[in-house]
Amino acid sequence: MSRIILPDGQVRHVENRTGCEFGQANDVIAIYGTMVDATEREVARATLTASEAHLRLLTDHARDLIIEYDVGRTILYASPSVGRYGYAPSGLVATDIEGLIHPDDLEAVRATIAQVMGGEPLDPTIDRSYRIRTAAGEAVWMEGSPFG
Repeated sequence: MSRIILPDGQVRHVENRTGCEFGQANDVIAIYGTMVDATEREVARATLTASEAHLRLLTDHARDLIIEYDVGRTILYASPSVGRYGYAPSGLVATDIEGLIHPDDLEAVRATIAQVMGGEPLDPTIDRSYRIRTAAGEAVWMEGSPFG
């Protein structure tokens, strides 16, 4: 990726591709190249990178637990706030979200997960309080706010 400055001062990002054509004696007989304007893609990439950094800053400093998991209930991300409950974020990644939930609350949590994963709207009047298990095995009440 290169930058060029147009006569009006505008900066454009371009991708360059060059090559050579060789003759029968393996000598260079022609040099050719293409230049593609990649400014929009580069601006979009920079915007996305800045947005991801901002989101990471917010989630890394939130006091709330922020946990992302996939359809198989495998944890993909756990915010640093899990440390308040004795866990390291990296220790939760790749584990089953159900390992955090108190056994007596599993069915209610499973029902909510099924609704979210199924794309069903969640009833805001339903109490979504449940207990998680700390690393020390204690139960702590939480109120979940799932979104899909």
